[in-house]
Parts: sequence; C-alpha cells; structure tokens
Amino acid sequence: MRLQAVSSGEPFCLGMEKIKVAELAQDLDFLQDYRINGLKSLPDAQARWTLHLHDWFGHLKAAYVGTDTIKQLRTTSRNDRKRKQVMQR
Repeated sequence: MRLQAVSSGEPFCLGMEKIKVAELAQDLDFLQDYRINGLKSLPDAQARWTLHLHDWFGHLKAAYVGTDTIKQLRTTSRNDRKRKQVMQR
C-alpha cells in the first residue's frame, strides 16, 4: 500500500497530508545548522524564510510540495522582478 501511494505521489503516513510547510519548518528548526556552525549567513537565511518563502510555502500542505511548486515560485518571482523593473523606469 505504501509503495502504491509513493509511486502515485500521494502521502503514505496517516495525518501526513495535513502537515503544513510552516509547521515542519518550526518543528524541525531548519536553521539550527546555521546556528550550530556559526554561519554568518544566518540572518540572510532567516530573512529569506520570513520575507519570501514563508508567504509562498508556509500555508501549503508539505506532502504536496514538489518540483512543480518550486518551478512555479521561480517563474512568479522572475515575473514580479521584471514587473518592478518596468515600473521603476
């Protein structure tokens, strides 16, 4: 049953389809590695999550975030940047 779910792209754990990306980020403390290793880029990584990625991914169900979602983010970001450049002229 799990192999069928994985091969079809469906969540295979009970409750997995309810977990949102923001909950995973909070529970996993995904920036912990930055703190442990004293990386100077920690403030930048925090800002990217807070200002950009959280708004885009935070509300999404983690089980359904995949390559297509990432590609859509890139396309949208590029289009937004182009729009801002045109408006500044």
